Amino acid sequence: MQPQQGLIEPLSASEFDGRADVWLMSPPCQPYTRGGKQLDAEDTRAAGLLHLCDIIKELAHPPRLLFLENVRCFEKSQSHKRLMDALHSQHYAIEQFIVTPSQLGIPNTRVRYYCIAIRSRDLTPEASPGVESMAFEMPAVDGREIPADMGRVGDYVERKGRHLADLLIDRNVFTKNETFLFDVACEDTRATTTFTKGYGRNEGRAGPILLCDRQGRPLPSYPPAQQTIQVNGPSVDSPEDCRIDGTLVSMETYRHVIDTHVLDTRRFRCVCVSCDDEAAECVRYRYFSPREMLRVHGFPEKFAFPACVTTRQQYGLIGNSISIPVVAHLLQYALHKCMLLMDGEGRAGS
Repeated sequence: MQPQQGLIEPLSASEFDGRADVWLMSPPCQPYTRGGKQLDAEDTRAAGLLHLCDIIKELAHPPRLLFLENVRCFEKSQSHKRLMDALHSQHYAIEQFIVTPSQLGIPNTRVRYYCIAIRSRDLTPEASPGVESMAFEMPAVDGREIPADMGRVGDYVERKGRHLADLLIDRNVFTKNETFLFDVACEDTRATTTFTKGYGRNEGRAGPILLCDRQGRPLPSYPPAQQTIQVNGPSVDSPEDCRIDGTLVSMETYRHVIDTHVLDTRRFRCVCVSCDDEAAECVRYRYFSPREMLRVHGFPEKFAFPACVTTRQQYGLIGNSISIPVVAHLLQYALHKCMLLMDGEGRAGS
C-alpha cells in the first residue's frame, strides 16, 4: 500500500473499513494549544479529526488499535469528547496519558496527551471517561523497569564545529527583553522546556537556549545568576506574578514552561549583558542546533534533512514532530496489551 497525501474529509467509511489493524494519529494541535486561540471544534484544522470520529462509528471492521498524540489541553476539548464517544460506540477499551520525555530520563519536558484505544469483542460501551481518568505516569511494558536516572543536556549537545558560532543570539534580543525569564540550559541541566515550530524566531518563547562561550561551545554550569526565579514543587498550575528589579512580571507567560513534570528552578533567569563586562563577553547564549534538537527528540544519529532544507525550516519541522522514545514506549505498551487480549480471545474461542 502506497502512502497517500490529501484531505481526509472527502473520504467515506468504505475507504477505511478493514484497511488497517492499527491507526496512528497526530492531528493538528493548533485548535487546542494553550498558545493559540483554542477554537477547538470550530477551528477548520480540526475538521479531519472530527470526520474520522464520524467514520469510526460507521465502520463494520474498525482497527484493532488506535493511537493518538496531541498537546495537553486536547483532553478538555469538544473534539476529545467526540473522539471518546466514537471509540466507545465501537467497544474500545481506552487508556489516556499525559506524560513527558523526562519520565524516560530525557532532559526535556515535552508534555503531551496520548490515547491508546484497543478494541475487543468482549467489551461493551461505557460512559466516556473524563479528565480524571488520565494517567500521569509512564506505564511499565511487560514488567520492564523504566529508567530512573535523569540525563543531562550535555549528553545531547555538540561541542565543536564552526556552525555553532552561527547560532549565537544577538545581544539586542536580551536588551529588548530585560525582564523576560529565559529558559537557559547548560551541560548540567536536567530539564528543558518544549521546542516548538517557532524556535529561532520567537526568542525565549519557543524553547530553551544554551549557555556557551563565544565560539558557541556549551558551558558545563551556570555562572552566578543575575536574576532567577525559584518555584516550589515539581508542578505549578497557577504561578504568581513576581517582581524583578522592581518591575512586575506576569507569570502567565511562563505557565506552559513551569507547569511541567520535572523542573530545575535555576534555569529560568533574566539575561543581562554588557559589552564592557569581560565576564559577560566570555559567557554567551545560543540556540540549540537542529542536530541537538533531533537528539533530544530521539531521532537516530544517521537521520539528516535534505540539503535544501534551511535551518529555520528544520527548526519548524522538529518543533512540530514527536518525542520518538515516548511514542515508541507507549506503542510497545499498547501492542503488548493488544497481543495479550488477542491471545485471551483465541483461548476463549478454542
